Amino acid sequence: MKTCTLLLCAHLDFTIFASNPKNLTHGTSFSIVLDTIPSLMNALRMVWIISRHYNKDERMIPLMERIAWEISARVCKVVDLRTLFKYVGEDRQLAKIKMKEAKRTLEIWKESYFDIRAKIEASGRDARWEFDRKRLFERTDYMAIICQDLFNVLQVIEEFYNIFGPELKSVTGDPKRIDEVLQRVDGLVRPMEILTFDPFNIRCATHWKIVMEDFKLEVADIEKEAKSFIDESFKTLRSAEAAFDMLLNFKHIRSREAINKQMMMKFSDILVQYCKEVFCFSS
Repeated sequence: MKTCTLLLCAHLDFTIFASNPKNLTHGTSFSIVLDTIPSLMNALRMVWIISRHYNKDERMIPLMERIAWEISARVCKVVDLRTLFKYVGEDRQLAKIKMKEAKRTLEIWKESYFDIRAKIEASGRDARWEFDRKRLFERTDYMAIICQDLFNVLQVIEEFYNIFGPELKSVTGDPKRIDEVLQRVDGLVRPMEILTFDPFNIRCATHWKIVMEDFKLEVADIEKEAKSFIDESFKTLRSAEAAFDMLLNFKHIRSREAINKQMMMKFSDILVQYCKEVFCFSS
């Protein structure tokens, strides 16, 4: 009877949050999941040790598989690629936080398993804790990789927007060209918004790899165009002071490394512009 009670508690602890989509669609939702999984795994350990029914691999593995499936299914439900990249400004930060928490949720499932395994081995008296890792973690491990990819995509977009903002438009005097670059940046995610396959499905790993390779190639091409634009623009600066202030600000803003290095090489162009302005003022 005690074993049944423990098992029911383990199920209830998990299904209370897993079965309610609202728990995962609002800000604190993943915190609930992250806090629950370790205690759930500990409850499973007690079931494994005490139960005469669930102390066999063929009965415990399906139970744990079901929990892994619930975690995966809820992450899939929350991470909607059709809306993920619609966030702008501060909301983009929220999207990044969501991806980090989704990844962490998938990772803590495996970490909790190995924490319990270490405790059982250290005790030296309980039944061994070693189940089919492929069945328990293959999907969640793969999904964690995809979550990291999506976080990286959001980070790249943010870094481009950090550079090509109002300040650069004002300094260069060429807002149209900057808007054209940002249109290409926005276009980076369009292939991901119209996928014809599930990126979280490990059977589609090859398709997702192609999407990410194309993304990286396009990013490199945009960086090349951006560096060319910066070279041209800093030859015809509108204000040396404004350009100097902008470069100082960029030192403290996360942006594309290649472009940031290019920007930091423009102090000499600013000095040339400053000399022109002094000469004009003197004349």
